[in-house]
Order: sequence, then structure tokens, then C-alpha cells
Amino acid sequence: MTTQKAIDQSTTDERISFEEYLRLGHEGRVEWVDGKVEKQMPVSLVHVEIFGFLYLLLRFFLSRTKLGVVKPGGYPIRLSELSRAREPDLMVILNANTDRMKPTYFDGAPDICIE
Repeated sequence: MTTQKAIDQSTTDERISFEEYLRLGHEGRVEWVDGKVEKQMPVSLVHVEIFGFLYLLLRFFLSRTKLGVVKPGGYPIRLSELSRAREPDLMVILNANTDRMKPTYFDGAPDICIE
């Protein structure tokens, strides 16, 4: 089954586990909400330009101050108490919380989320 077929099938009312969501290897903008994979709206040119500006600004600041790291979208955050995995456009993770960075997701709420 291709990745796109997996996403199309999982955006029905069928519920999947968080682990299954991670295994989808999804392309495009999707999030896991209450066991369902939800497609997200495409972004605009203005959105991309603002994202690029903020990412470079935060990356420069954090590399100079050594306070933490900035991660772009595509790295989900798992909010287990809500049964959700969101993929914010940007997130800042301070050094005190880098232990919650897993290979395929961030466990809990990051210090800053920008959507």
C-alpha cells in the first residue's frame, strides 16, 4: 500500500493507535487527533515566508545563547493526556526538556509552539 493510500484510508472514521500513525510515514500535513488522522490545510506563500523568517531568527538566537533548539514542522508532539499528536510549524525546546525528544516525536508540550 502506498503512503498516500494509507493516509487516505486513515482519514476516514477508522481509529488507529499513535504507533500506527508514526508508522504511516505520511507525506503532507496531517495530525493524529483522538485516534484519527486528519489532513491539514495547505499553506500560503506568506505563511512559508513568515515560517522561514521565524525559523532563522530562532535558530540564530538559540545557537548563540545555547538555551535550546528549534524544530520545524514534521516532528510531531505527542499530547498523551489528550490522545493527540500535533505538528506545529515551529517549536522551541529548552535544554531542560531535550530528554523528551524521541527519535520520531516529542513527548509532551514543548516550551514554545508556533502555528
